Amino acid sequence: MLKLDVHVFNPFQENTWVISHSSGNCLVVDPGCSNTHEQQHLLQFLDKNQLIPNEVWLTHAHIDHVLGVDWLCRTYQIPMRASQKSIPLIESLPDICRMYGLPPVHCPKPDFFFDHQAGQQWLGEHFEVPHLPGHSPDHVALIHGVQGFMVSGDLLFYNSIGRSDLPGGDHETLMKSIRKGLFSYPDDMQVYPGHGPSTTIGRERKINPFVGQSSQNAFS
Repeated sequence: MLKLDVHVFNPFQENTWVISHSSGNCLVVDPGCSNTHEQQHLLQFLDKNQLIPNEVWLTHAHIDHVLGVDWLCRTYQIPMRASQKSIPLIESLPDICRMYGLPPVHCPKPDFFFDHQAGQQWLGEHFEVPHLPGHSPDHVALIHGVQGFMVSGDLLFYNSIGRSDLPGGDHETLMKSIRKGLFSYPDDMQVYPGHGPSTTIGRERKINPFVGQSSQNAFS
């Protein structure tokens, strides 16, 4: 049985997810810790719960989701896994930092890439990792069908959806990724997003004002 814990980091209020295994190993998804205080917060959580990170996984390589990648990978000497399409976004980080008035951020390129067709195995647990662009060109969701949860990144939120006006985003593609991709999963699928509270596919399918059933006519 996998356990998920969330930590909210950086000025963008980004959700960093720790997925822990009963063995004490864990994955850190989208580490957004941006300063020493946030780094210490994550270290203390891992130490207190006797968790050992194995890998960093990214849903996508926007700046708010990668601020802690280099620090975490160096601290634990672990690899990072992402979409192959994340490389151009990582290479553009210096320009993005200047755009936001932030100090330069270094993020290593992925050591490994997700297999969108076969999915990803980790300690006997299988994740589907479909490519779901629209918010960003490299976006994936991490979907554990057996336990019924997904880490959805910035595609689908509680009562909202991700932005499509950032470089590489596209509104029509985002809608397709949600409606044809995420909404193909059962209503009781738990959704753990990149920002804000958790939700379920059923709730957002029914009442989300952007992609829910009541919005079908407006956005079809």
